[in-house]
Amino acid sequence: MGEETRLKELGLGKRGGSEYDIVAGSMLLRADMKPSKCNICEYIIAAMVGSPSSKRYRGSYSLRLSYEHSICRVHATLIKRFREHFSPKSKFDISVVRDELFPGVRIYSGNLDLGYWRLLLKRGPNPAHPGTGHILQPNWIDLDILSRWKKRCLQEHGLKCENPLKIGSVRPAWVIDVRNKCVVPGMEMGSDGYVALSYRWGKSSSHKVEGNVMAKLQKPNALESSEFGAMVPPMVRHAMYLTTEIGERYLWVDALCIDHQDKTATTDQLNLMSAIYANAIVTIVAADEDAQVGIIGLKGISGPRKLKQHVIPFGREDLVIRNTDVDVLASGSDYHSRCWTYQEYMMAQRRIIFSQKEVHWHCPHGVSHEETGLEVETDRSIELRLGSISAGFPDLEAYHNIVSDYNRRSLTYDEDALPGISGLLYIASRAFTGGFLFGLPLMFFDLVLGWRPDTNSELRRRVQSSRPVEERLTPSGLPSWSWIGWQGVIRIAADEAIQVGKGDKETIPITKWFTCAGLHSSRKRIHSTWFEDRESFKNFERPLPPGWSRSDNIGPINCAPHGCHKWVFEHCKQPKRNTVSTSTPGFWYYPFPVKDVQESTPFLPAQTPYLCCSTKKVILLAQVPKDRSGFHSEIKLRTPSWKEAGSLYLHNREQLDILVKRNTAMGAPVELAAIYLSRRYFYDSWNKRQDFADTYEVLWLEWKDGIAYRLAFASVDRKIWEGLHLQDINLVLG
Repeated sequence: MGEETRLKELGLGKRGGSEYDIVAGSMLLRADMKPSKCNICEYIIAAMVGSPSSKRYRGSYSLRLSYEHSICRVHATLIKRFREHFSPKSKFDISVVRDELFPGVRIYSGNLDLGYWRLLLKRGPNPAHPGTGHILQPNWIDLDILSRWKKRCLQEHGLKCENPLKIGSVRPAWVIDVRNKCVVPGMEMGSDGYVALSYRWGKSSSHKVEGNVMAKLQKPNALESSEFGAMVPPMVRHAMYLTTEIGERYLWVDALCIDHQDKTATTDQLNLMSAIYANAIVTIVAADEDAQVGIIGLKGISGPRKLKQHVIPFGREDLVIRNTDVDVLASGSDYHSRCWTYQEYMMAQRRIIFSQKEVHWHCPHGVSHEETGLEVETDRSIELRLGSISAGFPDLEAYHNIVSDYNRRSLTYDEDALPGISGLLYIASRAFTGGFLFGLPLMFFDLVLGWRPDTNSELRRRVQSSRPVEERLTPSGLPSWSWIGWQGVIRIAADEAIQVGKGDKETIPITKWFTCAGLHSSRKRIHSTWFEDRESFKNFERPLPPGWSRSDNIGPINCAPHGCHKWVFEHCKQPKRNTVSTSTPGFWYYPFPVKDVQESTPFLPAQTPYLCCSTKKVILLAQVPKDRSGFHSEIKLRTPSWKEAGSLYLHNREQLDILVKRNTAMGAPVELAAIYLSRRYFYDSWNKRQDFADTYEVLWLEWKDGIAYRLAFASVDRKIWEGLHLQDINLVLG
């Protein structure tokens, strides 16, 4: 059968070369099935091979279970297998929709909780076949694809993937020479690059390089000797093997490439870890197993991976159910539950990821999976976090996403909370004027003090470990006023009305904040420069700052801040989101100077753990819920006359227990101190006009030796607050 005839029977038409367009036609059926022209089958195949940017086959078909008994047995088989897999006895509709990011389709039920499949058309033997799904060896990884991925990125992406975070050139003090199987000084690499390894050590204790160990490790073949067997676990040996497989000679692994005998050098290298990952040619991310197991699926090197793939017949073609998704590459394993690996993963620019028994490639310009070969899949998440910040924008949404994702993870030592994210904070500090104080951006300082737990999430107060002070990384403080002092998922600064559609509130400072190293140390003024300069940004009579353009309002914006209803603004450097569903860039309510981020080396400025200000405080009553069977973070606040005043957002059940112990017939007394005024904008449909409502954002405090410590965040109606008997206070927060 000729290729043209086969394509027509597939419902495809040849357009030239290996490009195809969808034409009317019948599915090619198996010999035991009668051919029939089916719009649903035609749609599925069209979506499987169509360009993701094509608009022709957007939308979805809703496939009801009755189709299982229809004359078309091709898609009926698909529906039957899907139903049997998820819920054989359930009655639900089934929908098929074209995948927006990659040639393929999603099939899901009316009950989304059951799950979904992402389907690929199996790649045929003919080179012109449009399928993108590959059947893999169940036990062994195809290592040849690693070099092809790396070569393609270096040749096609070039400088675009070389240093997108604009980190200054850093060379590790020590690296592993995988050819001579020993540790060598970083300067011996010459102009060569290096591979980095990001992994979990696991439950067993790691070994430190100290004493005369480094001198012994520099001898050729030292890493193969029995003397250092415990220091070279399977993970490191497998990473050395993979380094050779992708044509590189040098590998950086923290366990062997940091000399702990030299305390000063150790501190310097630990502080540069984020830059070391950013400068690596590629980082091996071992997400499946820990150091003692290593990377499975390396034939002749490690054990079999025992991968399972599911294939469904579809006419004479086959559909492959995808095992992985873009979204799961950064979640779903113990690797992604650790704070240190989060920074390593985010800083690494080219990643070879071993996750869910497959290998994947992830760089700033796409994602590829072993099951899809060299095909590049667009990753929506690439630009959402560091992209706009690296372009010079103080993007509060990106900051919130980074901090919230990091803070839900765990640490062996709580006091490493700030060092574990210092590299990422440095990157952000080049866009956030003034940098960060214990994780809070100084230019938005009043606002970010009002962070709180995510809805019904519980936070754990971090505490200093018993680790000797000389072994701790610095700074190791855990102030109560910063999220650094608490572990858990938080909400921070996500509602500020700066970007269109991202928030509906504006912060109004009410006091001056200072920071100091101790109670008797000199105080340094904190300047929340965004709020100091905000009104000048809204002066639309002045010339636009460089890079900005102005547009008529894109439609009714009911939450626009004061003075910002006439225009919206966009900047030429604003990264476009990697998604085919929209090409609209982010709009802003008003223009502001955008930083010109230059290449530089990470550092962390001085961190002082105390805050001081003059403000007002009051005691209100927390209404303790009668039903305490489940934890609900939001507690109603009332005045002494039992008038509803606002809400208190508890951090955890322990704080609820405190309120229960203090509870009276009227409620549990809580001492609150104001930190800023918040104005929420909305559209008053009754009066047909824009309006706003004000609240005082406050902290619930406890006192020890004249120092106040944050317990939780609360919000109180402005009119209620200003009508109370307020007391002036010189506040010192620890």
